[in-house]
Amino acid sequence: MGFAGVTPGKIDKRFKDVFKETFNYCSSADTTYYETFEHYMHEEEGFEFGYKYVVKTSDYSQGDHGQEELDDVCEVELFLVVSPENLNIKVYRDIAETTGVDAIGYEDIVDYGLGVEMGSEEMSASTGDIKGMLNTIANIVETVNITRGFYLDRPWNMVGNTGWDIINKCVFNEDY
Repeated sequence: MGFAGVTPGKIDKRFKDVFKETFNYCSSADTTYYETFEHYMHEEEGFEFGYKYVVKTSDYSQGDHGQEELDDVCEVELFLVVSPENLNIKVYRDIAETTGVDAIGYEDIVDYGLGVEMGSEEMSASTGDIKGMLNTIANIVETVNITRGFYLDRPWNMVGNTGWDIINKCVFNEDY
């Protein structure tokens, strides 16, 4: 089983050993990678920031969403998220005001729309191997991190915005 275009050679890490649950509400859960990574770009002064990976799972079969085609769907998404302490102060305040909390977390940044999606998979909530998928993510996240430039360079909308545009918004409050 692979995720985000990466198939691990072996599954030797368990999801719960490398990710910590930070939010759980009915049909949705967010988990954050324990390790904080750092990005340094020596050519561009000031473009240094910490980040973590967040896994968001959404079980659409557990709610009344009014869409029959989602009745048996579970979605698993992996996001690269700039650390709250590295956010531009205006961006930080906007997220805090929107969420109604003083100290925002990684899951708040994702919910605000400023997480960079590195990969996502939909599967059957009743027959899919969700635990296996999460264990796969635990074993490929370091590979995704090493090749993050590839994922950040991909356009994610019809306008052609990339993950770098989201990071620039987070760090410098530049519109994209």
